Amino acid sequence: MANSELFGKWSSYRDENLEAVFTAMGVSWIGKKLGSKLNVSVSIEDASSGGSEEVQLSVKSLVLNTETRLPIDSIARWNGGTSTELNCLACWEDGKLVIHMGEAASAEELKRSGRKQVRELLDSGELLLTIIWDGITAKRWFRRD
Repeated sequence: MANSELFGKWSSYRDENLEAVFTAMGVSWIGKKLGSKLNVSVSIEDASSGGSEEVQLSVKSLVLNTETRLPIDSIARWNGGTSTELNCLACWEDGKLVIHMGEAASAEELKRSGRKQVRELLDSGELLLTIIWDGITAKRWFRRD
């Protein structure tokens, strides 16, 4: 079930180990350097309609401006910050928005891929994005706008 507390606009203010995850993801040298230093604005919105549950993610910075609509519990294509589109499965797990990513064709295989983004609300009211990519973990913290 959706956690409506995640919906809204957020601005990053701190990160940890992003450059290492970007390297594992195959992000270019300049992308790694800029991506780990830029402040990022994120909007998470409920985009559900007609009985279909969806989430819209908007990410904005000086060098990036993307809007993505992801169905919940269905496989879709998404680049998720990489240079290549992958299959992804967005789902709600214990109140967290989890996006599993990889080449796998089934939901169960995607969940075992070792590549995911987790967005969760902390007790402090902050949003934490955790990126796990092939055994490497990075975190980025956001405050509500």
